[in-house]
Order: sequence, then structure tokens, then C-alpha cells
Amino acid sequence: MYKQINLYSFIFVILLLFVSWPIIFSSEYFLYLMLISTGIISFLAIFLGGDFQLKINKLEATIIFWVTILLYFLFWILNFIGGFFKFAREDIETIYHLLDNIDNIYIVIFGLALIGLFEELIWRGFIAKYLIEKINSPFLAILLSSLLYALVHIYTYNITLIIAAFIIGFLLSFIYYITGKVSTTIYIHMIWTPLIFAIFPMR
Repeated sequence: MYKQINLYSFIFVILLLFVSWPIIFSSEYFLYLMLISTGIISFLAIFLGGDFQLKINKLEATIIFWVTILLYFLFWILNFIGGFFKFAREDIETIYHLLDNIDNIYIVIFGLALIGLFEELIWRGFIAKYLIEKINSPFLAILLSSLLYALVHIYTYNITLIIAAFIIGFLLSFIYYITGKVSTTIYIHMIWTPLIFAIFPMR
């Protein structure tokens, strides 16, 4: 049964994210804490009316494949350009450093994939869904959703990460809007994150 997200639920989830993520990003147990927090908040988001879909069709599979490749090479280009700037190089290294204390690559890949799943249930299936339903302009709703996704990373003081979060937030929110299914963005995020941070890292 379709359940409408109300304003109080929306604000509550936003507050949970903005309170928990600064603690997580400053912890040496980043991966594990992020898994726990996003897992809990994603289940809460579903309970409060967020989307939950995992089944995809052939069109979605095609979108997932090409968008994941596009995202990887887009960030490869941005990483290349960032290499000319000292602050960007340091920012990128700081992001990868969050995972340095985990030696088992399979734990990293599996953990990042699950975080991708949980984040999409929260940010696209709940937050973007609410904004798209409540704001008359889809572009404004997608923009606001992306800004919130970027701002929740602000406590890292990592400009490169904040900009990257806005870019991926905007693209995934747009894909969620045109497909109307969170399953599409779930699989993109689940594949892209391990790809860029563990399988073929850009460091």
C-alpha cells in the first residue's frame, strides 16, 4: 500500500543524518559505523513511506550499466583535473584514507555495496521522493535533494568530496525522477562505489 511521507518524518530523517554523519566521518571505524547508521535510517525511511524496490527490468539494467560507466569515467576526468591542484589531491587522499584500516578487500567491497543500497533508500527513495512530490518544479526538487546530500558531507571539510557528492546526488536524483524507481539508482550506487574506491581506485 502506498504511504505518503509527511513533513515531520522528512525533518526527522534529515536531522538523524546531519547529527550522525559528522561523528561517522571523524571515526577510524568509518565503514562499520556508516553501515550501521545507514542501515538503521534506511529501514526507518521505508517504514515512514520511502520507496523500496530491488527488481529491475531490461531498460533499467541498460541504464545501470551505462550510467555506472559514465560516472566512473566522469570522476576519472575530474580526478585527472584535480591532480593539478594540491588541495584536490589531498582531499582525494583523505577520502581513501577512511578505508585504509581495513585490510580485507572483500569486506570493503561488500560494505561499500551495502552502504550504496542503504544510501539510495534514504536519499532517493525517501528524501528525493518527498521533495519531488511536494515541490512543483522537478528541477528544483532534484537540486534541493542534491544540495542536502552535499551539505551532509560538509563536516568533512573536504571541498572535493562535497562537490563530488553534489554531482552524484544530482545525477542519481534525476535518474530516480525519470524512472520513478529507486531500484535503478540502488544498483548504480552499489556497483559504482566499490568500483571507484576498492576495485579500480583513483589514487
